[in-house]
Amino acid sequence: MLNSFKNTLSLTTTARKAFAVLAILAVAGLAFGLGEVWRPITGPAGISERAGDSASGGDGGQLVGSTLIGSALAQGNLPPVADAGFDQTFAVGATVTLDGSGTTDPKGKVLEFSWSIVPTPAGSAAALSDATAVKPTFAIDLVGDYVFELVVTQGNRTSAPDTVTVSTVNTAPVAEAGPDQAIAIGETVELDAGASRDVDGDGLSYAWSLVSVPAGSAAVLSDATAVRPSFFADLGGTYVAQLIADDGTVASAPDSVTLSTANVAPVADTGPDQVVTVTQTVFLIGDRSHDADGDGLKYLWDLIARPAASIASLSTPNENRPELLIDQPGLYVVQLKVDDGSLDSVRDTMTISTVNVPPMADAGPDQSVLAGAEVTLDGAGSFDVDGDSLSYAWALLSTPAGSTAALSDATA
Repeated sequence: MLNSFKNTLSLTTTARKAFAVLAILAVAGLAFGLGEVWRPITGPAGISERAGDSASGGDGGQLVGSTLIGSALAQGNLPPVADAGFDQTFAVGATVTLDGSGTTDPKGKVLEFSWSIVPTPAGSAAALSDATAVKPTFAIDLVGDYVFELVVTQGNRTSAPDTVTVSTVNTAPVAEAGPDQAIAIGETVELDAGASRDVDGDGLSYAWSLVSVPAGSAAVLSDATAVRPSFFADLGGTYVAQLIADDGTVASAPDSVTLSTANVAPVADTGPDQVVTVTQTVFLIGDRSHDADGDGLKYLWDLIARPAASIASLSTPNENRPELLIDQPGLYVVQLKVDDGSLDSVRDTMTISTVNVPPMADAGPDQSVLAGAEVTLDGAGSFDVDGDSLSYAWALLSTPAGSTAALSDATA
């Protein structure tokens, strides 16, 4: 039983006998389920939303295959973009959490999520805990590959499916070539593969290459197999470096980083995920966001998921430090995009989850009664901020000498 607050009820008689009855009402919150409702995201991750910025894929035109979709269509009928997360590797018996929080929507509308299991190993009884949740779970019961598909919808707009594979065998590592950078002519530029990872925990080797340099440049990498190689930017323009990581069994997909003497998109940073209590105000901080060119930034925060009964909203979504009042237990997801005046960042995501709060006991007001009268105690004023059902435990802590008073039902 959770610790509860103690409330004291004293009763005295008009016959002037000292009849002190102290009652403690203990209430306990029962386990609750957290409902989840997805809220809107504005703009596909990794795509600029600045009108006319077609080179970066902005609202002025987004390249899809070889077709250029104009601003009117982008604002009207572009579907949301499902993101089922990274592939994962676990041992048999492990409980795995899927993550669709990277999903985005260009119209900023409420989204509905639908997960499904595509194939599983023959004989597997694996099932999702909640096919509409932000982060559903399942248990690996057999050796093999488990493939999950995520589709999101909003009205008559439906995303293309995105899949994630969970495997009990070796998984390819993920190469991370680092964020794009603004550089100066004549600068020695350092690359960084330190964020590359392997879900199996295998050691990694690296293969860097300069896949594009300005015409006439003689730039070469200091060591193509190092975690942090460097090169000399001898001419103005754009340099593109590519990284492939290898775990000794399988190589990653290539990742690239662009280094340019022109403007570089800023980087949004929401800070770490948070765990809070219901009724707490969360102070979000976007100050960690940065721009390699040193340009001033504009901020756009979005609350993309909140519990079903919540009416929470961001106080000042266009400022660097908005506030969010947590009004219901459950999961809240916020995203941040920053703008340097020319380019938009990729959105960064933070999740805010709640922990159970002890209920508040209320034994009612003090009473004055006649000797011999039947007294009714009332714990109806007790409450639980999480909305959990309550159980009660009354006790008589003090009675007059010789009294045989007893409670009719200590749990009523």
